[in-house]
Formats: sequence, C-alpha cells, structure tokens
Amino acid sequence: MNIEDFEDGLDRYGADLDAWPEELSTAAHALIASNDPVCLRASELVRATVGLDALLTGASTTAHPAPPYLRNRILANLGHAEEVDPVGRLLRWFGDSLWRTAITALLPLIVGFGAGVFTEGQSDNLAEIDGLVYSENMQEFNFDDF
Repeated sequence: MNIEDFEDGLDRYGADLDAWPEELSTAAHALIASNDPVCLRASELVRATVGLDALLTGASTTAHPAPPYLRNRILANLGHAEEVDPVGRLLRWFGDSLWRTAITALLPLIVGFGAGVFTEGQSDNLAEIDGLVYSENMQEFNFDDF
C-alpha cells in the first residue's frame, strides 16, 4: 500500500483502521508498522483524521439554542407556538388572511368618508368658495378675502 491509497482509505473508511475492509486494514497496519518516512506521514494522517473525527463528533453532540425566529417557526409547525415577538405576531396576523389585509387597507378610507359625511362645513364663506370652484372666470374673485 502506498501513501495515496492510505489517504484514500482514511477518507473513505475513517481513522479506525480496524473498521476498514480486512485486506486494506492489514496493509494499512503494515504501512504504519514499517520504519520508513512513509510511516511517519501515515501516522500524522491518522492523528489528523482522529482529531477531525473528534471535532465533528463533538460538534454534533453539543447543544446550541435555536434562534428565536427558528424556535417560533418550529413550534408553530407543531401547533404549540408561543409567539413572544409582538411585531412578528402583528405581521403574521395581517398576512395570514387576505380579508384582514383588505379591511386594514380600507379602514382609513372608511374613517375619512365617515368624517366627511358626519361633520358640517367649517367655512363661514361657503358660498364664496362654491362660486370660486364653479366659476368660469376666476378673476372676478378677490383672493385677499380668504
């Protein structure tokens, strides 16, 4: 077995040489047991692979808390959502249903219409304003009076 085959075996089967296929495992053990410079390189590769495996295994067992938005999405999919973000709740309330969005968009129009219908004219010279609006010749009015 040469060093390239050994590296390929490490990539495929991992750092535990006993978990390799039997003939490759025997050849890998023989390569490490030899006294040439390839043995040192093979030992370094095994140590590096063991360290990498330890990092990867440790990363998968370490618990990391999920960000709040991800936690809320997961809980919402489970039906146990405890939404704590008021802005998110408001945006979800508007976005969940089209009728809510339509009512929210029409609300200023309805309020404005109601304010216009139910309030009386506030101008003392309403006749002059009507005359100005409906006149063909606007020069007949003196604008200094307003």
